[in-house]
This record gives sequence, structure tokens and C-alpha cells, in this order.
Amino acid sequence: MLALITHKRYLQIFIPLISITAIFFIVGLTISSLPIDVEKTNVPLTTVAKANEEVLFAATSSVDAQVKYTDKTTNNINTNSSNKKIVYLTFDDGPSAATADILTILKEYKAKATFFMLKNNIERYPTLAIQVVQSQNAAGCHGVTHRVNSFYKNKDTAVNEMLSCRRSLAVITAEHSNIIRTPFGSYPYMNEEIRDALSDAGFIYWDWNVDSSDWTATNAADIVKTVKQQINTLDKKGITPVILLHDEDMTAQALPEILQFLKSLDYKFAAIRESDPPLQFNVVEKSE
Repeated sequence: MLALITHKRYLQIFIPLISITAIFFIVGLTISSLPIDVEKTNVPLTTVAKANEEVLFAATSSVDAQVKYTDKTTNNINTNSSNKKIVYLTFDDGPSAATADILTILKEYKAKATFFMLKNNIERYPTLAIQVVQSQNAAGCHGVTHRVNSFYKNKDTAVNEMLSCRRSLAVITAEHSNIIRTPFGSYPYMNEEIRDALSDAGFIYWDWNVDSSDWTATNAADIVKTVKQQINTLDKKGITPVILLHDEDMTAQALPEILQFLKSLDYKFAAIRESDPPLQFNVVEKSE
């Protein structure tokens, strides 16, 4: 009799446990099978913004990080001479919590930079966006969605994203800027039709020739090393560096050493002006 009672109690405990385990298993399978709303790209996601904003950030592929950018640009900027060596520091994807530290460091080194900002982040961090402008750094737009398949879908989607970003920038900072950087850079997504439409809308887009790879670095020292190697190459050729950086904490940690290194090579820091000749990658020819 005692054995029967014990058996029943065992079943009373065991069966619910089995049921709960089964439920978790089924739910897990269901979730894992749901489609993920991410652009169809072979590059990894590195940052996801707040869920209600659905702004996804995809990193440049590791292959692109090693690309010789000077080999795929339509124009290299050769303003460097023995009397004047210019470097452009550019920060993408901000503003963010790290932007305040970056601005403080730039001020300490008396350096200017250009911030290509996302609409949602401008609206999320309006005070920082204003500080970028008030500190006499250049403010530009980086779009809205930061999605390849959304931004580069056609000429209208590209132009509309930049118009929307520019409106938010103007409303919040009173800065009307036409300088932009398209998501992930123009290569290989930009075609002639999109390029011409952006130009017709008054936008001037900039790419880069130094990739800090700060989006993949595991420590600040790696960022510094990557930047130094590429700067040394361009410096020997007399090509003006345009450095790709991001508004991230680790980038802020690396920034002082990068600035000190550039100063040691007699570079002068300049914020991008609309009158400056832009550095741009080659575009894909217009399809017939």
C-alpha cells in the first residue's frame, strides 16, 4: 500500500515536470523558427538599438576591413604638403552615451571632427547633438534605418532617409547640413542612380580611407594599432587620411593615443566643410 502511495506521489510530481519541460522545448523551437527581420546581408550584426526603434547596425565585413581603400576610391584627397597636413576624423552612428567623452577628448587635444549621426539617435540624445554643433565640430547625417535593403532599395528611399535625418538635425541643433555618409559606406551598394539623386537633393557624401575597425576590436590597443598602420601608409603617399570611427566607449579609450600619434606626424585636425572635395568610393554602374 505504501509503495502504491509513493508511486502516485512520484507521478504527481514527475508528470507536471515533464509537461513544463515539453512546453519550454516547444516554445524554444517556435521562437528559433521565427523569421528575423534583418536585411539579407552576409555581414554580422554588431549593435541592436532599442526594440521599439528597430534600428539595426551591420558591420563592414571582415574582408572589407582589409581592403585597400585607396584602390577603390574615385578620388583621393591630396591636400598634404610639407606646410599643411590635414586629417579628417569621422564618427558614425551617434550620438550615443560615448559621444560626451569623445567631445571632451577632442577639446583637450584641440581637435575637430565630423559626426555622421542617425536620426533616431539625434532625437534620443538631443543635448549631445547640440553639443557636437556648439563645439564647432561638423554635423552630418547617416540616415534613419541603417539597413542596406531599406536605404539602398531605390533612389527615393535613400533620399527620403537623408531628408528625414536632415530635418531632425536642423530642428534640434539649428544646423542645416548637406554632408552625409551612407550606411556602411557607398561601396558596394551605391549605384549611379542613387548617387545622382542624392546629389540633386543637395547632399555631399563622404566615405573613408582609414578603417579603425573599432566595431570588431576587443581592446583599445587594437584600434590604435590598426589606425597607425594605415596612417603610416597614407602619410608616405601624401594622401589625406579620412578615418572611420564610431561613437563607442572603446573608441573613446583609444582616441587620446590616436590623436597624439597624428600630432606627432604634424597633422592638423579639420572638420568637414561642404566646400571640401569629398572622398568617395567607386559606384556601381547604372543598370539598363
